[in-house]
Amino acid sequence: MSGHFLIIKEFGFEAAHTFGHKSPGHENTRMHGHSFKVDVALSGEPDAETGCVVDFETVAQAIDGVRAKLDHNFLNDIAGLG
Repeated sequence: MSGHFLIIKEFGFEAAHTFGHKSPGHENTRMHGHSFKVDVALSGEPDAETGCVVDFETVAQAIDGVRAKLDHNFLNDIAGLG
């Protein structure tokens, strides 16, 4: 099998946040939530032995780990999240 493949895995999560840079009294300074959609894009050549670009179980575990950190959490409290 040859050729370049693009694989997109999608997941969603619900989370809340505030904006500290808005002026006092602005509606977004209060805690509010959103439904987020994330697309994870992987690209590459399939492995000659397996025919796969990546092991989907590995990708699913990584996505589950990220979702667990974000879903139903307060985003302002997550260190390193810009």
